[in-house]
Amino acid sequence: MWIYTLITTVLGVLGFLLGLWNLWRSHRQPIRDLQFERRKNFAQILEVFKDQVARVDAKARRGGFPDSQSTNDLKVANRKFRDISNKLVVPTQKQTLALAGRIAAVTDAIDRRTTDVDDSVFTDPVPAEILTALEDLRRDIDYTLEGLWKIEQGKTLRYKAQFTRLTG
Repeated sequence: MWIYTLITTVLGVLGFLLGLWNLWRSHRQPIRDLQFERRKNFAQILEVFKDQVARVDAKARRGGFPDSQSTNDLKVANRKFRDISNKLVVPTQKQTLALAGRIAAVTDAIDRRTTDVDDSVFTDPVPAEILTALEDLRRDIDYTLEGLWKIEQGKTLRYKAQFTRLTG
């Protein structure tokens, strides 16, 4: 008879622990839902920005200097990333600001080399500094998008390693 008492006690404790776990999870669910929407919005912004950077990079690799519209797009994206950085839990503010720092490095490199002449008469090759900065920015965008995808897949340890590449 005592075995039945033991089994029901163990089942009761397990039921109590499961109830506590469900309570804890239900309190965090609104945060998860909100972060999901914010990460989704951030990923959409990154996808658009990735295409813009790819066009600038392709033009630079063909020898064309980035135009003022491209640098303005980079500066707008930099402001967007800085604005969204404090709203996301993952990637952290530090990681998002590191990506914004890469954008600033590209715009600074371009601004240092910009002249007030039409780029059609610009015959010198695009400086390696700009090409390197663009390459680093594209790599970091890819890391960030891959990390966001891993979060949605539930790969906790892998996405943490993914985002440490941005700051490490």
